[in-house]
Order: sequence, then C-alpha cells, then structure tokens
Amino acid sequence: MPPTIGIATVVRHLKGYSSRILGKRKFWAEGYSVFSVGDEDFH
Repeated sequence: MPPTIGIATVVRHLKGYSSRILGKRKFWAEGYSVFSVGDEDFH
C-alpha cells in the first residue's frame, strides 16, 4: 500500500510540474507572437 501511494504522489508531482512547464511555454509563445506583431506594426 505505501509504495502505491508513493508512486501516485510522484505521478501527481510530475503532472503538476509538466503542466507548469507547458503553461510557461504557452505564455512565452503568446508573448513572443504579440511582440513580433507589434514589431511589424512599428516598422
């Protein structure tokens, strides 16, 4: 029983970590696209 709980905890942490990474990546991708569009409008 304890090993199963430990695995579930690890999986939960990995899911939270990966979702956090994906969230940051999405944020930076959107920020970059907005910046590039603004840069094109500026020129």
